[in-house]
Amino acid sequence: MIVGISIIVPIFLFLNNNKFTNIDIELHFDGDTASSYVADQMNINTTHYRIPGTQGREDCAQYFITKFQQIDPAIDYTLHNFTIHSVECQNVLFKINENFSNIVILGAHYDSRANATKDSLNPDSPVPGANDGASGSAVLLELAEVLYGRKEELSVQIWFLFFDAEDQGS
Repeated sequence: MIVGISIIVPIFLFLNNNKFTNIDIELHFDGDTASSYVADQMNINTTHYRIPGTQGREDCAQYFITKFQQIDPAIDYTLHNFTIHSVECQNVLFKINENFSNIVILGAHYDSRANATKDSLNPDSPVPGANDGASGSAVLLELAEVLYGRKEELSVQIWFLFFDAEDQGS
């Protein structure tokens, strides 16, 4: 298990003369915390996992909202509801540092596959999606915590976007 890693993130500062300059800030990303977020998502609904249109997907979107509200109850979020092939889906967007005009978007999909089409033994079984879906979302959650703690040093908005329906192949 990774106890923690240090990440140097180049941050773009928008200067008055309409040019960007970089500064580096050191961020302490906790791999164990991110791993726990994967486990949380895997345990949300072990029947349907995070398949679009299921209760598991709805519960996972609510999990993201809860995690961001633990960071700061005032963090703005938007739910983007849409339908694909008669299936209700939902992207979830969180924003920090909204007072800046420049935006950095960090995104990952959180849905899992309805069918394990590449599994010759169980092609009709749902896919838990720990590595493909939950892991990217877990990294976003940990990055949100880390970046929010350093938001005063950032001169950009940061959007955290959790995509639904990416993993269905449509």
